[in-house]
Amino acid sequence: VTTSYNYPTPTDMGTAAYVFTGNVTFALSVATAARFDFNNDLTISAGTTTIPNNIGINNPSGINTLNLNGTSFLILNGLLNSVTNFPSNFANYNFAIGSTVRYSSAGAQVVQGGSGKVYGILDLRNNTKTVSGSPLIINGYTSGGNVNSLILNTVTADFSGVDVTLAGSISATGTPTLTCNQNFTFNAADGNQALPAGCVYNFNNLTFTQTTPTASRTKTIGADITVDGNFTVTNTGGSSAIQNIINLQNFTLLDASPSGTLSLGSNVTLNHNGTGSEFQNTLNNFTTVSFDNTAGNPSTIGFTNATNGTTQTIPYQNTTAIILYANIDFTGGGTSNTKL
Repeated sequence: VTTSYNYPTPTDMGTAAYVFTGNVTFALSVATAARFDFNNDLTISAGTTTIPNNIGINNPSGINTLNLNGTSFLILNGLLNSVTNFPSNFANYNFAIGSTVRYSSAGAQVVQGGSGKVYGILDLRNNTKTVSGSPLIINGYTSGGNVNSLILNTVTADFSGVDVTLAGSISATGTPTLTCNQNFTFNAADGNQALPAGCVYNFNNLTFTQTTPTASRTKTIGADITVDGNFTVTNTGGSSAIQNIINLQNFTLLDASPSGTLSLGSNVTLNHNGTGSEFQNTLNNFTTVSFDNTAGNPSTIGFTNATNGTTQTIPYQNTTAIILYANIDFTGGGTSNTKL
């Protein structure tokens, strides 16, 4: 699609409902900026639709719907009139669970959030991306699977001021930074999730929920992460055989000034395999530690290093109180694997 109109004079796309079934790139021929006014529903049913810098899409009446179907892509490569060129003024935004919205400008951009915009996969690339509108909901997810629904590539993802829910995993390339000073919730109802290595994580309150599990699911932490507030894990609908498992590996939950509560609910397991002070330091970084001790369905702490010749130490207190465990699970291996 090409235009020679100068912004703010729009290109009127008429009253037809548009359906894009292949790759579409909006482009400028002469003008330095342009806006395309769609006066009906716009559906991206397949392929990739790219909106370059200085081009925008608008729904003047504010009553129509933008659909992003299947595994289609919407790429936002810039700004229009100093505002991120996310399609504006649609009454409804329906983004399929497997669809992707990519913010990839070389400059800073503002991600559009709010309860009316539920992303399938959110792909953030380059510079700094902030968010306008709370909550930011990223819903890409497969039952029992592990979908990378928040893709971070050489970016500072600054989610300050908004709550975030993420149903999938994080993909990290180019040493990105992820910051959320409100509430960040990993909320796969019945799936595995991961925070991989290669990203700097800064959270206030960090929560892992699981609501309709059909089997035990694992949330894998692949780096030290900062949690300035509370760390909470729940497993609604779980059982002694269907756990919400946090695999902390040999990493630490950090806090420069210890505060908040570390809380593990019923049918929650936290495993760690560190042989140093990692788990002790995690406990020290919270002023309150609460492990659910519901009879028959308590929380469990797993000391899981099975390497021959290794030793794991079981902390009995943090800096404020004695630790009251519910279940403790020891995994051993070889002839000299010690828990003390």
